[in-house]
Amino acid sequence: MKAQDLILKELKQIPAAEEQPVKIRNKDTNYKAIIDPKTNTTFAIVSKDYQLTQHQEVWKQVIKNKKYKIESAAIFKKGRVMMIELIPVEETKIELLPKSKDYLQPRVRIFNSYDSTKALSVQGYGMRLICSNGATAPGMTTRYKRRHAFKNIDLKVLDKQIDLALASWTTSAATLQKSASTTVLIKDALKELGKFPKKYTEIALSNLKKDKDTLYNIWNALTSAITHDMQPNVSTGTLVKYQNRVNRIFNLLNDPETDPVLNDNNPALEEE
Repeated sequence: MKAQDLILKELKQIPAAEEQPVKIRNKDTNYKAIIDPKTNTTFAIVSKDYQLTQHQEVWKQVIKNKKYKIESAAIFKKGRVMMIELIPVEETKIELLPKSKDYLQPRVRIFNSYDSTKALSVQGYGMRLICSNGATAPGMTTRYKRRHAFKNIDLKVLDKQIDLALASWTTSAATLQKSASTTVLIKDALKELGKFPKKYTEIALSNLKKDKDTLYNIWNALTSAITHDMQPNVSTGTLVKYQNRVNRIFNLLNDPETDPVLNDNNPALEEE
């Protein structure tokens, strides 16, 4: 089932969930059912340790933060997963190259689930304004998450984690800008990708110089192949997976200040 956009006039439009014990031959088990109280259908069978966190409670916590506004929200998997997309109220943009007028707008996505497929999580990403394409920026592939099974979810920490997701974009901006003045062999950059579809590699290569180019141009060509050519044919999850692989080419910077792998000072994002 495709995602359904939420146009919220009442909080009750967001699906709620209830817990019921799971018994076998009238004996208690170590499992419980997470159900939809409206339809009595089962979202998931989970362990007793699973901490049910209501979509509605996540939503109410998020809208308390007046520094951000909800750009969009969606329900996936017949109500089991919710995604909220936030943008800063105060305009925030990162220019990819000096005087290029090619900007990324930092944004944040928050996920919650009733079926344990998604931890409660916060992840920064960027919208490329020149063509309205979402891009996973270098250094932004880690995220805050609290798995429901650990019973350690405190919704009050969401404000802090949303701020951290935006703060870590300073590292991403430095990476992108330095990559524009770093020339490498294209074959060396492609080695960093790992497994990547040949068809889209060839599309990217058609827009590059023969043997060498800047890391930025290589990243841009590969990202363009993903967002313009691959996007209509694959799921959002697959797009993000390949974008993350494209971001690996910044490892060739070998600079702990900007490199998304070598940099140990990334303020985001706390994990278990």
